[in-house]
Amino acid sequence: MNWKILTYISLILIIPLLIKWYVDSKDLGEAIIFSKDKKPVITKTVDPLFGTETTKTEWKNGFWLGLLPNDDSFSFNALIGVLPIGGFLIVVAGFGIFMNYRQNKKRKS
Repeated sequence: MNWKILTYISLILIIPLLIKWYVDSKDLGEAIIFSKDKKPVITKTVDPLFGTETTKTEWKNGFWLGLLPNDDSFSFNALIGVLPIGGFLIVVAGFGIFMNYRQNKKRKS
């Protein structure tokens, strides 16, 4: 197996992961630390009769990727976050670098 290709692929996959997190953070209006399943949509209206302002909060369903997963229970959702996925990709890249080094060392011997 060509370990160098595995290393490059895993390091390149980190870039779209960070872009997805940035786009989700921009959509939500803040840097997302924990992944979110719902987004608050706040609507402010002014009562024409009394002139008071009322706010109505509605929740929009969806998924916004955060740095960390949204729950700490043991499930597949506990792995969906930028840090767990990015950490896994960095470990795979490190393993690929190590295996490539070992393979090159054996060839020279």
